[in-house]
Amino acid sequence: MSGTVAEASIPVYIDDDRTRWCVLRVRRERKGRPLVKRPMRDRTRGLPGCAGLAVIGLFHPMLATAQRADSIDYLSPLEAAIVREHNLARTQPAQYAAYLEETIPRYDGPRLWVAERVYRINREGASAVREAVDFLRAVEPVPPVSASRGMSLGARDHVQDQGPKGTTGHAGSDGSQAWDRVSRYGEWQVAIAENISYGYGVAREVVMQFIIDDGVADRSHRSNVFSREVRVLGVACGPHARFDTVCTITYAGGFSERR
Repeated sequence: MSGTVAEASIPVYIDDDRTRWCVLRVRRERKGRPLVKRPMRDRTRGLPGCAGLAVIGLFHPMLATAQRADSIDYLSPLEAAIVREHNLARTQPAQYAAYLEETIPRYDGPRLWVAERVYRINREGASAVREAVDFLRAVEPVPPVSASRGMSLGARDHVQDQGPKGTTGHAGSDGSQAWDRVSRYGEWQVAIAENISYGYGVAREVVMQFIIDDGVADRSHRSNVFSREVRVLGVACGPHARFDTVCTITYAGGFSERR
């Protein structure tokens, strides 16, 4: 399972390239000892420190059961919708492919037109969407995920740290990474990863952005969304000084909430 980040701004920018991506790969548990890898080269223009992360470990039996996202009082409507979109994509990938396919006619090279004179600039354009559609039609469904309060609180810490400053990336201003932040509220099991979206305020756009993974060679955002190791996730969204909206999603194989 690998981790990643995505960027843009809500809903779009006029005649401006504001859709950006970056990725980071980091840590595995091996015989109980963390192995830290060097981050991948930052491929995001003008976004120092923007990176994604992943931690892969051994299976742990403490896995949460699926929970109705619309019944969770600690999630905002956008956050709850992001949980639902993950579960729709994971459990019905062929159906989800149709949502991506609908956007293809609106591409003109790297530009995705969303309104008259309003477009987003991507790197691969429609070819990345077609590749994602092929993936969705071929992949086997995976089980739904449930939301975790503690993981959502850890994600919220990051959103509240970055939002007022307009910063990006997975490292907090205190040097924390995703596993540090969620560990304030409990204990993660199996594996942990994080995707971040900057600029999208619609749940389907957030998840579609991760699945298409435009400009990311190994499609590591997508890998997090469809990982069979993932059973729980945390979601937090909030205002961002530079990109209007930031949504942080943390993924894990299980999570024991601190009581």
